[in-house]
Amino acid sequence: QVVKEDPRFVSIKAECEAEVYQMYLDVIREEKVWADYLFNKGPVIGLNAQILKDFVDYTAADALKQIGIKTLVNLLAKADQDAALTAQFPGGCVIIAVDATPRIAGDTAQPLSASTVLLKSHRREVLERVGIAEERQDRAMFGTFTVNGSQAVCTFWHLALRQLPEDDPLGAKVTRIKTSLGLEQADQEALIRAARRLIEQSLSTLREEPVGPVFLRDLGSGTVSHR
Repeated sequence: QVVKEDPRFVSIKAECEAEVYQMYLDVIREEKVWADYLFNKGPVIGLNAQILKDFVDYTAADALKQIGIKTLVNLLAKADQDAALTAQFPGGCVIIAVDATPRIAGDTAQPLSASTVLLKSHRREVLERVGIAEERQDRAMFGTFTVNGSQAVCTFWHLALRQLPEDDPLGAKVTRIKTSLGLEQADQEALIRAARRLIEQSLSTLREEPVGPVFLRDLGSGTVSHR
């Protein structure tokens, strides 16, 4: 309780949370690489690389859940305390989030992966915080939110693989590609096509319903070059 209430610890937590989060993800990735190495000659009775990877996810899930990080928004809030965001970003504030979280399978008999637990625990809350209501979170590409209740308004550009419809062969494929250090060529090409389609959908949305600062609306209208 002292750690939660002491302003010094609160400040330290805010400063270090992104680094701690990345440390957890690095450990998860390294443990899975190690599992592949251990079983590169084949499984043993009752244990193989996939079972060990599932156990890594299972044990990491609670730790990730407890972190509860909303790093970008917290950093913006801290920056706004130092100087108004309208002064720091006179052209406007835009956060671009690329979300490759797959669709969640309904099979609860299998251990939930760390990414799935993190998604279920925090995705709804985080996206609502940046202006995307729960019922629109697999469709909406833009939201707006204020920082520290001030006049500073930021636009949240949400690019998620889940925004591709399930009945679309490309959407069905890319939302089931598992994270890997060595993706198959076909999976890489599918993800690139998906990224292009999501950008095209975003620009179409901006043309129909201009949102955000001027430079973002200009991007949608085609008055600025696409890079």
